[in-house]
Amino acid sequence: MIKNICKLSMLPLALAAGSSQAATISFSNFQHAGSDAVDYIVTIADDSEAGVTTGNFKISYQVDLASTYTTAKLTGLFFDVADPFIANNSPYNAGNLGLTNHTPASCGQGFNTDQVAAGGGCNTNINLGAGAGSFQNHQFDVAIAWKNNNDLSTGAVGMFEIAGLGLSLDDWAAVGVRGQATDGPGGSAKEFQIGADTVVPVPAAVWLFGTGLLGLVGVARRKQRV
Repeated sequence: MIKNICKLSMLPLALAAGSSQAATISFSNFQHAGSDAVDYIVTIADDSEAGVTTGNFKISYQVDLASTYTTAKLTGLFFDVADPFIANNSPYNAGNLGLTNHTPASCGQGFNTDQVAAGGGCNTNINLGAGAGSFQNHQFDVAIAWKNNNDLSTGAVGMFEIAGLGLSLDDWAAVGVRGQATDGPGGSAKEFQIGADTVVPVPAAVWLFGTGLLGLVGVARRKQRV
């Protein structure tokens, strides 16, 4: 009996430890600005225990399996790591981005822009119109482009790493995604999200529950000694 109570009493502590050590954030509630609404999931991790190179961020991206539309050609991923409403305040540039482990391989980057035009078919843009509200014509801190080799239509997960530059996951402010061939051979997607998904903390009630169980453990042990 005491062993069972002990196990239950440790549950809230385990839950709390898991939440405090969370080393991943996600963007999965994108606003749709293209012809097709594609539901993407973008995650950013900085935990070396999860295989991320020390000092780096690892960015993973995919199409939600429940999405009505898919993406046979993801051409661009865009992001802000500072206040998205202040121009040219990002620490990233061509010399320190440190793009590595990009699977599949990207073909070009841009900075403080909404497009990449590297030539040779390496082109993408996320020109956001009036429907994007305050993000109309937004220029992202970093833009990364792919040609025709980034097919997410079969459930594939793409990923890459960039230098952390002393930033934390709290600094990630916005993400944009540009996809082509989202509805068979045609269609396109322009998705953006300001602020990561909300992380739900462990409720105070759970802590109270755990405290109560610990009290029961103490009472049970005292009874056994009497």
